[in-house]
Amino acid sequence: MSTFLKLENIESELMAVTQAGIMPLMESHKAAFWDQFCFYINLIYINDLVDCCGSYCNMYIFADDAKFYRHIEHPEDQKFLQLAINALPQWSEKLLLSLNSNKCHVVSYGRIIDTSTVYTIMDKNQQTVPLARLDKIKDIGVYFDAKLDFRDHLIVILNMCLFPPL
Repeated sequence: MSTFLKLENIESELMAVTQAGIMPLMESHKAAFWDQFCFYINLIYINDLVDCCGSYCNMYIFADDAKFYRHIEHPEDQKFLQLAINALPQWSEKLLLSLNSNKCHVVSYGRIIDTSTVYTIMDKNQQTVPLARLDKIKDIGVYFDAKLDFRDHLIVILNMCLFPPL
């Protein structure tokens, strides 16, 4: 909560400085400042995510993107993964960040895939919603499918080579 107050104070100080004419900042400079400032604050926040959810599952974190994963061998493994997902909105609320539950998905990888488990997450309205289960997902420009054979990715790359965008 103190971080939120700091953000408000910094914004009000910027406004006061620009209104007083001491250091006039153009709108483009303010936008650039806020983009860079929010980027660094986001890095600080995303590191707290490991402390919050890391005891339930493993994670990959890149910039503002986090991926929870766990090898599912027993029903308690599914429960641990669900506990990590449940901790995510709590972490988000604690840091006063908005979580877009529509961008959260479930993808299973392997030869034998059990799709019967439905994972849920709390949305902005405090409603429990099921996470969409996908058979493929694009991550950092690469298409991963459930069998990890990368056919979809190869098709996209070949189409880009044969039919380049104008």
